[in-house]
Amino acid sequence: MKQIAILIVSILAFVSCDKLPDDKELDGMWQLTSIEKDGDIMNKKPDHAYWCFRLNLLQMSTTDNNPFFAHVRHKEDSLLLTDICYNSKNETLQDNNNWVPIEEADTLLLYGVYPTSDPNKPGRTKASYHIDELSSSRMVLKDHICKLTFRKY
Repeated sequence: MKQIAILIVSILAFVSCDKLPDDKELDGMWQLTSIEKDGDIMNKKPDHAYWCFRLNLLQMSTTDNNPFFAHVRHKEDSLLLTDICYNSKNETLQDNNNWVPIEEADTLLLYGVYPTSDPNKPGRTKASYHIDELSSSRMVLKDHICKLTFRKY
């Protein structure tokens, strides 16, 4: 009986040490397969761009560029990206994460992100999407400018 109690406590301690995904369908790696604007496909497989969701964080990356990061809020059929930033890889800076100002928003177009200024956080950007489709293998997002299609990678 004592061995069973120790086994149960050990299992509970092991399981509680790792955070489980909030949304099993959204969490994971997604490859951006197309960016559509005004009904025209602007870019198919844009430079192998990937979005990786883990808990409430997003990493956007390609094989060639430094990654971008954002906080994520997923509620029903909406997805909100806030505090979009990038790693400068500049060792002289105190803080390696720099917010992406709206003046440099074109750097995010590769990922299909057309951010707007965040009125709640001056100097920071945000992007919001309507989730048209979300399954274990496919995701379709729409914002005020374009439609993004992803496949689970």
